[in-house]
Amino acid sequence: MFSTPSTLTLDSQPIGRGTVQLLKGENGSGHGCRWGAYFIGPRSLNVIYWKYVTDISMAWQWTFALCTARLSRVGQERPHPGMNKSEQALSVLQGVIERGELTPGAMVSESQLMEMTGLGRTPVREAIQRLALSYMVRIHPNKGIEIPAISVEDQLSGLEVRRAVEVLAVGLACERGAAAELDAMRKLAGQLTGDFTLRRYTETVRETHRLIIEAAHNPYLGVLMTPLQALSRRFWIMHVRDEQREIRHGGRLHADMLNAIADRKVERASAASLALNDYLVQFTLAVVAKMASRPHSPKSK
Repeated sequence: MFSTPSTLTLDSQPIGRGTVQLLKGENGSGHGCRWGAYFIGPRSLNVIYWKYVTDISMAWQWTFALCTARLSRVGQERPHPGMNKSEQALSVLQGVIERGELTPGAMVSESQLMEMTGLGRTPVREAIQRLALSYMVRIHPNKGIEIPAISVEDQLSGLEVRRAVEVLAVGLACERGAAAELDAMRKLAGQLTGDFTLRRYTETVRETHRLIIEAAHNPYLGVLMTPLQALSRRFWIMHVRDEQREIRHGGRLHADMLNAIADRKVERASAASLALNDYLVQFTLAVVAKMASRPHSPKSK
């Protein structure tokens, strides 16, 4: 007799049982009403829960989704000038994970990552350790390196923390940013209004985050924000469908935040940061709603 797996996946993305508890307010977090308020109609949460407890055959079909790693050499990354080899390896590997070129569930070896980056064992090993701290890889001794899946619950939980930390970061950047740093932000904000490929847009967003962290002049902020921002980007890239529409909207939000910091307007920068976070939350909840509305097989009698 088969039992329903503890984690189901749709499009190779997991929806953990905790997500249902989070949305229904059953996990003691007190967030059920907040997240659940975005869902209207009798099918939404009930359909998600029904997929967990009744549809065993479809559950196994989802769970056994094929994960394959694309291990071609990556030669198009553009590391920031002045990066050492460890930072270059980190930039390349973070990019291929965010873009899904190493798919969730894939197992890779250190030598394969060395081949992908074109860098030696030491910088790649250091990059792997940093990625593990950011929850972007999971190290299994004597087995390999796993690219973990990212769930809706992961994204919502990360955005909750990012919301508070990023407001602090933009406020400090307004107060502490050097003239050259603010000029760089204003220049980048102008670029964010142009046309982008998905790859170039995500690289520009990563540069936006880097500039804000540097201008805040607090090293602990980088430790907190970098993995949270990487998590958000990875989830967004995996689920974005209308790329150009989302890029235009996201570009405006990032540009508003950069321009406010460059003008040293703390309240405006904080409001822009919150608007960006609201967009990412709405995007995530729209993904859940779309998953819930998909046709499913009838209950077996």
